[in-house]
Amino acid sequence: MINLILIAASLGLVAPVFAQDSCNGVYTDQASCDANTTCTWCKCAAVPSACFEKVNAKKLPPGVYQCDSTELSATSSFPVSKTVEISAGVFMPTINLGGVESRPSNYSLFLEIGGVGLDTALTYGDDVQSVVGRAVRESGLKRKDIFVTTKIPCCPLKGATHCNSTHDPTSDIAKDLQVLGLDYVDLMLVHWPCNTPEETAAHYISLGPMLKAGTARAIGVSNFVSKDFEDLKQNTAGKGIPVPAINQCKMSIGDHDDATIK
Repeated sequence: MINLILIAASLGLVAPVFAQDSCNGVYTDQASCDANTTCTWCKCAAVPSACFEKVNAKKLPPGVYQCDSTELSATSSFPVSKTVEISAGVFMPTINLGGVESRPSNYSLFLEIGGVGLDTALTYGDDVQSVVGRAVRESGLKRKDIFVTTKIPCCPLKGATHCNSTHDPTSDIAKDLQVLGLDYVDLMLVHWPCNTPEETAAHYISLGPMLKAGTARAIGVSNFVSKDFEDLKQNTAGKGIPVPAINQCKMSIGDHDDATIK
């Protein structure tokens, strides 16, 4: 979602509105902007005045100026929520930072600058998992204020290098939590569908005890197309397992599955 918003804005397809919670609105006239000394950044129609010059203003997009190091946020003309309720009482950030072994991310820095959502998976490797867990523990933030998503593989899966005879969902769940070094995760997903709908359903059902044990606050799936999702609902109906809170699937301008998104 971030990339879509930024690209659209840069192409002039969306008129961005810059704002900050402590600043009541966006200023389009010089006098109003100068008058509000508590507002750390403003959008002025004219050139930056003493309001900005006093605090070493740094020019941002045309007409927008940052007055200090306070974190800024940008939204389109229709506000974007910071969280979405994916299950009863479980609010997931709309911005989450992921990373795999070949493309690591700086999770600690992300949390330091205000991010709260981290995304990982057992198949990303122990190194990545341990770094994610350490970032959470050493962040100085309360655990309840950080949202951690992780995933277990669905095996067997033909041609998947991540699947072997040692994989079973119960063991994978235990290892995932152990390598992360966390008592619970906020969202546990089945990373992809298995070879058959029945095997996929068995893996998803194995996540159910996590909800009762408090080791996961919500459960869901990842990389499912619409048929996978319908098969899963059919094979888990009446078995005391909630429908997936989310289906985490890839989406970009050049690669998206409209049928699944609908």
